[in-house]
Amino acid sequence: GDQLVALAMLLARAADAKSAHGLIREILGPKAYENRFAQTCGSLFRFNPRNVTGSYNLDLSHTGDSLLLRRLLHICAQQKRDRLTAGIKSDCSQRGDGEIWRNVQLDGRPFQLKSNTVGIPPRGLLRMDCATMVRPPAGSKPLAQQEFTAFLEKFESEFSHSVLDQFLSWLQWAVTQDSLYVSSSQLREILQIIPKSLAHDGSNARIEVFVICWSRVVDEERLHAALKLFVDVELEQIRSRIGSLNVFNPFAPDGAYRLDLSIHEDRLLGKCLLQLAVEEDGENIVDELLNGRDFSSPLEWLDEGMPVPSFEKIEIPHVIVSKESPELIWSFKYVTPIGPNPQSRKRISQDILGWILGPDFDIGKAIRSKKREPKTWKEGDNFKK
Repeated sequence: GDQLVALAMLLARAADAKSAHGLIREILGPKAYENRFAQTCGSLFRFNPRNVTGSYNLDLSHTGDSLLLRRLLHICAQQKRDRLTAGIKSDCSQRGDGEIWRNVQLDGRPFQLKSNTVGIPPRGLLRMDCATMVRPPAGSKPLAQQEFTAFLEKFESEFSHSVLDQFLSWLQWAVTQDSLYVSSSQLREILQIIPKSLAHDGSNARIEVFVICWSRVVDEERLHAALKLFVDVELEQIRSRIGSLNVFNPFAPDGAYRLDLSIHEDRLLGKCLLQLAVEEDGENIVDELLNGRDFSSPLEWLDEGMPVPSFEKIEIPHVIVSKESPELIWSFKYVTPIGPNPQSRKRISQDILGWILGPDFDIGKAIRSKKREPKTWKEGDNFKK
């Protein structure tokens, strides 16, 4: 027992988890490694610290799950330090605090988890999603066609001969090879191998593959090529798990949105889309609802800030809600009826999302520009106050 716990602690702290697994397997032997050690580790056994994006269900009274949470705290703190050192100011986190986790609940209730937490709860079921802040390095290239064909063949083989959980575990490790990056069109090809109806833990298995591969995509401006495979309800799951800002493509913003204005990232996304609507031709925000009622967003939201729900009057922009209906949900569709504003979309991608667009970036390939016409009115001129 003590040896297994000590080896689990070694795995949790290992800089190279794959090598640590090999060493521990050698020490214990295959049978003990795959049975007793796997049980001791719990969720830690299949955890890949090089690809933290995913969903977590952690029993904090379990040694391995508790060690995994501590490792995630360390990874998040390191990512925050690295971003600070690099001077990266964009923040696509759910709460605007630079943390990689989102939708955190402890025993079914919202829970504030901070990377600088000294102590963690000794027990309880912690559920959360994580989305890494680390993107592919500048200049990263997708797999060459021959390499990609070989990867697809391996992908299909693993998918055909493994149970789904084992396949997804394999994929977690396979996509973090040093040279393995993919384009959005390649990700689309990968997703199309998975049957659309295949389910995994209540969600589409394609969603699981998308979540695992997302951090390896090099051309975020074309991510819509892969996202087009999903229907609206599936897109909502992806946005919830990875983040509405992380999958938002300002070069292809058209679509349906459901924004919870109590959440930082949704308010920021709403502001981006409202600003874009002002700067682009035509009526761009349509079919608006606020808490299920017809609504027209006012320009004051741009000048004063997006509102938050509140039970009472406060100094910052807000909308009064009741305890019976505490949410503030803004839903709408964004459309481009006339033509996009390429420079506005580029500015959002760089200033808000933190995208690094190289000198060879072709904005014409990212969006199909039409001739822009002078706008004689501004979004919000005839909006309700």
